[in-house]
Amino acid sequence: MKGILRARPGFGLMVASAFFFSLMAFGVRALGKMVPDLPILEIVLFRALTVFLCSMVAMRLWKVSWKGRTSVLLLRSLGAFAGMTTYYICLQELPLGVGVTLQQLNPAFATLLGFLCLGEVMRGRHLLCLGGAFVGVVLISWAPAVGSVDWSLYGVVMGVLSALIAGAAYVLIRHMIRDEPALRI
Repeated sequence: MKGILRARPGFGLMVASAFFFSLMAFGVRALGKMVPDLPILEIVLFRALTVFLCSMVAMRLWKVSWKGRTSVLLLRSLGAFAGMTTYYICLQELPLGVGVTLQQLNPAFATLLGFLCLGEVMRGRHLLCLGGAFVGVVLISWAPAVGSVDWSLYGVVMGVLSALIAGAAYVLIRHMIRDEPALRI
């Protein structure tokens, strides 16, 4: 394992990212169970403030200006807000495994939106993989949920919408990376 991490440090960062996103999903779900009256928007606000403060510290350390293409950055921020809100609603409405699995449709949506919005190349095999991703997520998500009392159509819609918004955010980031420093995005 150490050899992989030394040769490809991005691999370790991806594993760490998956771990921390799993912790976040678990925390949101646990908060919803422990404090049922806690509004989703308060959780979103707390996460947004935490990310904002960490980003401002990092931008100051690396001397990156916070000024940029304001309209595109605002669109990115609104997308992040909408994506987090729908994802957290999904996590509150569905079993944790189902909600997280639905969110994993975002690469499929990013691929499709990259083709539609940025003109990225998509071949037949990509379409086959996209179809397989959608069918796989449906089978994985709905198979255990059929007999579950925690399952709700509203939660599924929020999960798919969350994945769509996340895919759109990735496409927007890909578009913005040409003009904006990564830390500002």
